Amino acid sequence: MANKRTQYLLLDYDDLTEAGLKKLIAEFAKQEQVLVDFSASNRVTRKDGQQLKKFTMFFDSGQSVTVTVNSTGDLVQVKLNSTVLPINSPKNERDFATDVSSKIERNQERFEKSLAAKAQRAINDTSKKRTATKTATQLLVEAQDAHATAQASIEQLEKEKVTLNETLLSANNQTADYRTQLEKEKAITSNLLDQLEELGVTPNV
Repeated sequence: MANKRTQYLLLDYDDLTEAGLKKLIAEFAKQEQVLVDFSASNRVTRKDGQQLKKFTMFFDSGQSVTVTVNSTGDLVQVKLNSTVLPINSPKNERDFATDVSSKIERNQERFEKSLAAKAQRAINDTSKKRTATKTATQLLVEAQDAHATAQASIEQLEKEKVTLNETLLSANNQTADYRTQLEKEKAITSNLLDQLEELGVTPNV
């Protein structure tokens, strides 16, 4: 949002979310920098006595912009990928998006070359690594260890199975005892009701 009194961009410190920054994101889209991902932990940090929060916008160009904001909504730091950009006191979302988008465009070729170089280094590093060939004896020992571990697991499961079966049997027996006791209680109650009826007493049930 633009503050008419100060005439520079202030963001809502309490709503640094994708929804809260909808207008800013839309201005970037107008500059052909379309948002593909958004990250904001809402975690407050402190630096030089200021409370700070930051959010990161990831664009379809592959580049990202991380913005740090203080508690009054002022822009404290803007980073393009890992490079800190100068803050030119933008007046509003459009001013900010236009300025940063131009820097993204100018950096695109260098960014892509950097990615290609990193990919090539990763390929070279992988090709230099040689997997050690294991001997037949090592493979046999590993297979025996794996078999022993599996056998121990099976034995443990069998023990747990026996324990569970014993517990289940005990529970079934206890349930049967409860049912037998209940039937006895029902019989006693029925007998008492019959006796009361013979005496002409109507019980309050």
